Amino acid sequence: MLNAFPQISHTNLINILKDMPGPKDLVVEHRLFKPLEMFIDMKSLRLYGVEKVYKLQESINPITDRQCVFLVSSNLPATKIICDLINSCLSRTSIPEDIINYSCSQVN
Repeated sequence: MLNAFPQISHTNLINILKDMPGPKDLVVEHRLFKPLEMFIDMKSLRLYGVEKVYKLQESINPITDRQCVFLVSSNLPATKIICDLINSCLSRTSIPEDIINYSCSQVN
């Protein structure tokens, strides 16, 4: 069963990356780097559009114009960092009014 873990993990990550067309950044929690290296390398990540890999920490601002994929465990500090990064990005970027109006009209 443990031998299947890397293959299952590889397949799941590749499926996530394939579902997000275009270039993207991958932000990985520090303690997940070693397990990630067990089943995928940077060359493979690049094949599926990953341009940069960042270590998740408070002092980075990896959110660019590219899509961003976060690979983290379920813990409050990591979630807080991600929320702060997203809020920072949203405060720098203005969303066109027609997109907001379209989204609201779809809810009604």
